[in-house]
Amino acid sequence: MRFDHRVARWITTTWSLGHWSLGRRPVVAAGIACGGAAALVLLDGCALVDQRTFAGTPEPPAPAQVAATPDAARTPLISIGFDRPDPHYQELLRYAVAQAMLRRPDVAFDVVAVLPKSDTQTQADDRLTQGQTDALAVASALRGQGIPADRVILGVRIDPAAKGREVRVYVH
Repeated sequence: MRFDHRVARWITTTWSLGHWSLGRRPVVAAGIACGGAAALVLLDGCALVDQRTFAGTPEPPAPAQVAATPDAARTPLISIGFDRPDPHYQELLRYAVAQAMLRRPDVAFDVVAVLPKSDTQTQADDRLTQGQTDALAVASALRGQGIPADRVILGVRIDPAAKGREVRVYVH
């Protein structure tokens, strides 16, 4: 294999790294060019390693995925009826949460929407959506009181004995 001086002259005249020209070293220039091209090809599929690589980003739960709800034997800290529009529960919730935190500062809360049994699938879907909205409103009120999001667990439960929409807050 013969060395082609035309290629070497092209490399030496067109490639420069800052103020340092490759000058009369065409073999070095060709090696740098091949090495750079190989690095680009090999590193093309690489991703930057950061906190998201190991921890990931939590995705919000889908409406079909509901948290495990507490059993019916537990007594709720507070029970809020959502049969009437705009129930006024914030003051009572604030008092109940303050009392629970006095007993145990690292307390967590289960916010469970309790829904009556539905006759049709459409009615069940509507009630599920309403129950999720109600539970999110109560969870938002808890977060407004300074409770971290990781200490509030949401859930939905169907209770055939329930007369209307209700959200129960349990101490966890």
